[in-house]
Amino acid sequence: MNNNNYNHNSSIPESSEGKSLEELWELLLGKEGLEERKAKYEARKLKPDYREDAMNILECPICGCDDVPNVDIDFDLNMNNDKIKSIKVRGAKCSGCGETFYDSKTTNLILKISKLVDDK
Repeated sequence: MNNNNYNHNSSIPESSEGKSLEELWELLLGKEGLEERKAKYEARKLKPDYREDAMNILECPICGCDDVPNVDIDFDLNMNNDKIKSIKVRGAKCSGCGETFYDSKTTNLILKISKLVDDK
């Protein structure tokens, strides 16, 4: 008899089909982890730098610090240009390790500006 039968592993989560976003987060983080994230998010909303359209990072992915305020970041363009030396972008900066974060939309804008300045 063939012993290559599929054995169901009970640690494999059930299908994600039809699940709400909250149910998926609970599968990923567990019930306690999800409640902890919700509490961190509610606390984050009370900080003076919180804005709906900002990054609002709950925890630094580099060092784990939970103080990552939204800030304006001066982004040096590193170009031989007398007109534009840097641009200011909205992002976040970790108070623990100093790492800065900004979204992909901002990254694309920086690249476009750099290319425009280079072409002139």
